[in-house]
Order: sequence, then structure tokens, then C-alpha cells
Amino acid sequence: MNMKGINLKNQNRNLDKVQEVSFYELDNGQVIIENESRINDIRYLNKYFEEINLQLNYGGIFKGNVETYSMRRDRILKSLPFPLNRFFLFFDTLVVRVLPKLKITKRLYFNITKGKGRILSKAETYGRLYSCGFEIVDEEYRNNKLYFSTKK
Repeated sequence: MNMKGINLKNQNRNLDKVQEVSFYELDNGQVIIENESRINDIRYLNKYFEEINLQLNYGGIFKGNVETYSMRRDRILKSLPFPLNRFFLFFDTLVVRVLPKLKITKRLYFNITKGKGRILSKAETYGRLYSCGFEIVDEEYRNNKLYFSTKK
């Protein structure tokens, strides 16, 4: 198996600070692209998925991971004692789920966070992947993350 790391931003594409990914080429010529970083920290997520799709041949595999909203909620509730955990969860939800949706605070939110730490549901993640030309072939829950494998 041949392995090399490549930064997709260096491929003359307009992507903003794209994560380092690993390319694996199997003996049969099939390419696997794997991103070990959470996709929650990618600002232009659909553009990123579209770029990955361009890099793969038909039948190629893309692997990634995400911390979903429910996983983040469980992590917060387990990390602090009651009632602090509920208080913190309320403000966390307000800041990372509500403020980015409001027209008046959206620009400020993204200027401060640079799109990192975004909260995505499993349905939103899979919907974005499907809309960018991927089919989900496997999923696994471990280390408080959802690991997924997709096929072009």
C-alpha cells in the first residue's frame, strides 16, 4: 500500500485552510482519502467535500469523523456536576447552535470562531455528504465521535 500526505489547499483550489488528509492507494488502484481531524472544524464543509470528491475516482473511499450534537451534549452533561452541566449546556447551545443562525450575529460568530467547533447533527453530516456525491457505506461510534466511510 502506498501512503502519502497531501494538503488539498495546495492543489490550486479555493479552499480555506483545509485539513491535512492522507491518501492511500491500494494495489488494485483504488484510492482511500482519510481525514483524522473532526469535520466540525472545517469552515466551508460542502466545498471541502466537493474537493475530496474531485480527488477520487468512481468507487473511491473517503473516511472522516464528526462529533454530533448528541455526542457533544452527552460529553457536556458527563463532564460537569448537576446543575452546572445544564447551565453550561444551555449557554453552549445558545452560542453554537442559535447565534450562527441569526442574521445579526452570524458574521460576528464566524469571524470569531473561523468556523471551528461547529455542531453538526448526524443527519446534517450525512445530508451534506450525499449532496456532494458520496454514499455512506459504514459508520462506527468510538472515542465520542462518529467515524464514517463513504464511497463516491
